[in-house]
Amino acid sequence: MIKTPARLLVLSFCALMACKDEAPASEDRDPAIPSPDDLSCATDLITPLIGELPAVLDTLDIPEPVRVIRPGMAMTEDYRPNRTNIDIGRDGRIARVWCG
Repeated sequence: MIKTPARLLVLSFCALMACKDEAPASEDRDPAIPSPDDLSCATDLITPLIGELPAVLDTLDIPEPVRVIRPGMAMTEDYRPNRTNIDIGRDGRIARVWCG
């Protein structure tokens, strides 16, 4: 027979193992939440275009998600590390590129 302190230790360990989180299967994942492999955005591709007209973006194959933000435009404040945000300045040119 197991002594009381040892029994408590075994039961505690079993309880902890039952609470262990497991990674969700890929088909169960929320597509709005990026996987650890998708934690970057396309700033490398767009940053060299700062100062250009936004029409140049139509010639590129920018990975989704992408958000083009014009002056005074409302936008959500949710953070998505894989989303490429492209700010258009008041002069109508690409002013800033950032992830989020």
